[in-house]
Amino acid sequence: MKVKTILFYLPDGTLNDATEYYIGILEEAFKEKGFKVFYSGDIKEVSKHKYILTIEAKHFLKVKLKKPSAKVINWFQGVVAEEALLTTNSLLRKRVWQFFELFTLCFSNLNFYVSESMRLYFEKKYKVRNQNFFIMPCFNKQQNTELVDERKYKEASFVYAGSMAKWQCVEETVCLYSKIEKKIPHSSLTILTKEVEVAQKLIKKYGVKKYNIKYVALDQLDDELRKYKYGFLIRNEHVVNKVATPTKMSSYLALGIIPIYTDTIEDFCEHLSRFQSFIKLNHLQTQQWCDQIVDYENKFDDSILSQYQESVNQVFLDYYSRGVYIERLKRLI
Repeated sequence: MKVKTILFYLPDGTLNDATEYYIGILEEAFKEKGFKVFYSGDIKEVSKHKYILTIEAKHFLKVKLKKPSAKVINWFQGVVAEEALLTTNSLLRKRVWQFFELFTLCFSNLNFYVSESMRLYFEKKYKVRNQNFFIMPCFNKQQNTELVDERKYKEASFVYAGSMAKWQCVEETVCLYSKIEKKIPHSSLTILTKEVEVAQKLIKKYGVKKYNIKYVALDQLDDELRKYKYGFLIRNEHVVNKVATPTKMSSYLALGIIPIYTDTIEDFCEHLSRFQSFIKLNHLQTQQWCDQIVDYENKFDDSILSQYQESVNQVFLDYYSRGVYIERLKRLI
């Protein structure tokens, strides 16, 4: 019996910490279904395979042009046309990516989406009804209770980890913390980023007193993050955020960090809203954010901590379960 093969077409620059974990789940599912998985970023390798996986719409087009008969699967990591306009303010780049996205939706054999909101967005925007799809949120961690030190919950320590990109809403985060600090004087804010000078300007602008800004290498990030009680994940109301599932949420929860997130991320609202021990902020009621967080901190006790830990356990049993998605994908394959 001939062994089925699938090529994961991954040109240089397509893999990072988040995508590598996601791809690992897909690889495991295909292997358990009897496929032999090959990795390559060389377009010449495409002609050797019947089944191919791409993780960008522009790469899908390239593969299809190289081998039209191939059965190609694509993972949509985001709504890249909208991201292009948001980050570059270029209508031309947006239109080019719209072409890539539409072409992929029309000719792909199977699409992976990171949320149901993303699937519905593409369906509505491009008027393409996609019958074959698989939905799995972005995540890059599994729960590790050994990394959680319960002593940290005695202090109101807040952390933000990531870039200073505008869409990450870091300025809104620092502004919010500056108000929290006035009501919880013993609190502290740590910003983990490469862009230290940009962060320092924001700290100065909002008069934050107790803070720390530093860059931590990726292989040391978990050890650093595990020290903090609360983690910010603020996003504004934009379609890029609406359909996303930031990996930061899985990182926070895996390390015992209580997430402070906005309801602009629709998938989190659908799957995480039931957990009252997480702090969900209404994006239309920004004036209440500070009081909501301060009230949570003032009421925090062992019973809330226990509730939080039970909630995290449940999240990793279903929403962030590697095993669950492997089994679902195997049935679809």
